[in-house]
Amino acid sequence: MTTISGDHGTDMVPVRKWLIQTESVIGPSHTIQSLPNQDAIFGIPGTNTVVAMADGHGSPKCFRSSTGAQEAVGIALQLMNELLDQYRTEDDLRNLENSLIRQLRQRMVSQWGEKIAHHLEQNPFTEQEWQSLVEQENSAARESVEKNPRIAYGSTILAAGVSENIAVFFQLGDGDILLVNNDNEIRRPLPSDPSLIGNLTTSLSTENATNCFRTSYRLHDADRVKLILLATDGYSNSFRSDDGFLQAARDFAALVSTREGEVEVQNSLKVWLQESAEQSGDDVSVGLIYPAPEG
Repeated sequence: MTTISGDHGTDMVPVRKWLIQTESVIGPSHTIQSLPNQDAIFGIPGTNTVVAMADGHGSPKCFRSSTGAQEAVGIALQLMNELLDQYRTEDDLRNLENSLIRQLRQRMVSQWGEKIAHHLEQNPFTEQEWQSLVEQENSAARESVEKNPRIAYGSTILAAGVSENIAVFFQLGDGDILLVNNDNEIRRPLPSDPSLIGNLTTSLSTENATNCFRTSYRLHDADRVKLILLATDGYSNSFRSDDGFLQAARDFAALVSTREGEVEVQNSLKVWLQESAEQSGDDVSVGLIYPAPEG
């Protein structure tokens, strides 16, 4: 699914320098089980500013999902950066749509599969991993992973990238991307995924993964975009309501609009996310993209 949002006028105001902040903390449920943080997040500032994050699945069958998430983030960063290099103006939009639909999602899935196959070749499944899987589930679970080894590495992926005039978003699976404008209005730039029910989520490991991506792009200027927030579902699940989650995005936007508030976020983000992880029990990751505060 591809959507176009925002104004497509030609009178563009060049954006100020974009900055990023990212943080990820392990959830208490994984600490208790001696599992790693199954989230991965990384950001690259610059002419193109990109943040990508992935949430490895917590199912016993996805016992290498932390590796799958890390590989997904690396590929997403590279693909998003290449796309922003190629498409920078309004005149490129019709070609951008074609790339989003036919190239980005296909390359994301195929390159992730290649990375996973290489990792598995270098690190075959161990008897300890098989034994743990059978003990937690059953022999049928082992058979399903043997038929489709990608399941062991299953992960979501979501990314946002901005260049001078264009912002691009793509996502597979759960998690959130929010835009906050200067009027403190919040927009979700991607359409909802009707297949996300309860704890079920689409995944890079599924056979039809290329058909499950959601993508969008928009022209922007610094006077309209105040903050782009990306978060794994462990963060939104820590709030009692969606309104509380949206208010947190507004609070972040207000903080990073000043130098003093930006420093507060830098110093406190990990602590805040640890508090959220205590509430949701899950790993929690947050990425922020925002124009550099004045002064």
